[in-house]
Amino acid sequence: MLLYLMISAIALSVKLMLVRKGSHSGATVTSSESGKDNKGSHPTVAIRKNDEMVNIQLQSFRPLPLSRNSVITAIAVIVYAALREQANACQLGFTMHNTEVTCTSQNTCAIKFRREILFDEIHNMACIDILQANKSVGILRIEKLPLELACAKLTLFYTRDTEHKVYSATRCAQMGSCRQDACSMIKPDSRVEEFANVSLYSGYTGCKPSCGGLICGCLLPLPSCSFYRIAHVPSNSYVYEIAECMGWKSLVRIKVQLILHDMAMKKQVTLRPYVTKKIDDTSFTVISMSTPSSPLLQSRFVISEHEGLIIPGTETMPVECKTFEEASNKFHHCQSRVICQCDAEPAPARCYCPPSNIATIKSVISNVLLESSPFLSIIRRKDSVIAYSRREEMTLMVESKYMQESAEYVTEQDCNASLTKLAGCYNCQEGANLVASCTTATHTWNIIQCKTHVFSIECNPLGSQTHSFWTFSKR
Repeated sequence: MLLYLMISAIALSVKLMLVRKGSHSGATVTSSESGKDNKGSHPTVAIRKNDEMVNIQLQSFRPLPLSRNSVITAIAVIVYAALREQANACQLGFTMHNTEVTCTSQNTCAIKFRREILFDEIHNMACIDILQANKSVGILRIEKLPLELACAKLTLFYTRDTEHKVYSATRCAQMGSCRQDACSMIKPDSRVEEFANVSLYSGYTGCKPSCGGLICGCLLPLPSCSFYRIAHVPSNSYVYEIAECMGWKSLVRIKVQLILHDMAMKKQVTLRPYVTKKIDDTSFTVISMSTPSSPLLQSRFVISEHEGLIIPGTETMPVECKTFEEASNKFHHCQSRVICQCDAEPAPARCYCPPSNIATIKSVISNVLLESSPFLSIIRRKDSVIAYSRREEMTLMVESKYMQESAEYVTEQDCNASLTKLAGCYNCQEGANLVASCTTATHTWNIIQCKTHVFSIECNPLGSQTHSFWTFSKR
């Protein structure tokens, strides 16, 4: 395997002019070699403040002097194979090294060594070669995992999966509930004694005048009443929460592997944007990030203990309950939201209701959470909704004394990749899916360019498979 090291060593100049952080106006910092004759003492800097020079010590790291012939040096080295065999292959990316001197109001200064790494939808990995005296002593390997977006949930109402049933009853004038002007006075939530057996179900009641007199089987020559009730009968015992997301909280996850001398460490680290997390002697901070945007994130969601769904468009649920308890034990108190078209003459009543319920939504596969689109995938986790995306772009800052001398480390190796044919649809939410299989000697990510599409695929000795989703438009 051919190894390439692209090294950028940034030296601290012995005579360095800079503005002192936290100092008063006009204060400058000039580094010096004072104290170098005192064995074991810290380097110092001289501060010019109000025409007076003040010497202070650097308390953190001691910069190593470089050759006077050059300040920036590029060197290629081949390190021993035993160390390299412990690390996986590394993807070529974009990194930047910087060094900063910070001073407090108590005249205590420290040198910070940092490296900023850019991650995006095709660059998922970076490796930093750790150097001492221009010799490689270790590798810091960072792999970006899909960005996790947690829904900040707003509960709208609760409901149950129902199917509508139509109940009919005809009464002659002055019989049962058919009193004077009964049909004109009835309301959707009216309780009619003829429908007492369906009173446990949410729904609404209606009435239309019908024929009366002997010819219609009634004694009085007055209009009879054709009552009907639309009842939403639960098809199971599950209660569903209907919610939307006020926002999405980002959670960055990375895999960190550090090999230093004869020590090896692997960890999965979870970061919140702009919040520093320290592990041993190394700090990680996401200093900038752009999150993905998709109409799916603005959807309403159906959530229960066993499944999750996306409600398409402006679809209305037949029944709305204020609380979980009401939906579970007092379903007849819940509000019916569906209006059906009914013809009650002649009896029995015939009604058409919009086919809007949980079962109808679930029958469309794209509405089921675990949904993957070209931009993100959405799943249910207990009673929450979580989205994952690889489309974000972020800059990760790594701060450590190990960054004092470091370089980007890249390996070049053969890969065997095969791509399936695109399968999917035009102008649709699901897009088109391509499956890539890739085999390499060690785990890595490779970039594939196909005409106008560029994407990354995961490779390993077992032939890893990567699903890539694309969108296509067609008139």
